[in-house]
Amino acid sequence: MPTSLLIAALLVGIDPAGGVFSGRDRQLSVAVPRIEDARIAVDGVLDEEVWDRAARLTDFSEYSPVDGRPADDATEVLVWYSPSAIYFGVKASAAPDSNRGGTDHCTIVNNTLYGNDTHNTGSGRVEVHIADPATNYTTWKMHAATVFSSGDWTNGVFSMHNVYSGGDGDLVFIKTRSTGTGTVELFVASGGGGYGSLNLATPTAYSVGDGGNGWWDLVNA
Repeated sequence: MPTSLLIAALLVGIDPAGGVFSGRDRQLSVAVPRIEDARIAVDGVLDEEVWDRAARLTDFSEYSPVDGRPADDATEVLVWYSPSAIYFGVKASAAPDSNRGGTDHCTIVNNTLYGNDTHNTGSGRVEVHIADPATNYTTWKMHAATVFSSGDWTNGVFSMHNVYSGGDGDLVFIKTRSTGTGTVELFVASGGGGYGSLNLATPTAYSVGDGGNGWWDLVNA
């Protein structure tokens, strides 16, 4: 994503109405509209009317390996500002199955290979698939539909750790969005219990506002 395009949006102009600005057409002087009294929910859904009035930055290009080559997938950046803040919204697209988030994420815990399917699952649940180390991972040891809904994958991070189960990996979910407590929440489903129930469900000291500000994992549990 060309940094100069975003910097131009920050530095240039006050305009009561947004427009469309193409990076590949070198439309880098962007008039960012000031919009009074707009209210939005920071929830990842750009469905408020104010986003229709934002400046729209389109036609991004790559800089590596070939500078200026059109990006493989379309991205739009929406920007506007109020008397107290500047707002960005990003609409990014990708070919089907090319960006699957945490789906088919694999990891090794205690020499056992775990695969997590977090969405588009047949069960409608987050699934854990375990390859058996006794056969050099050539056969399956377990397939489990877990306590977590596949709809949870957009609200946080799944990973495997040895928390409760001795030699078995436990499924950890760090929920960073849409929490009921206003904090980042931690959930653990034990491998010893077949991942069908929660061994831990707790709010943490982190504010949910911190959820999008970094990288989350459980280490040395």
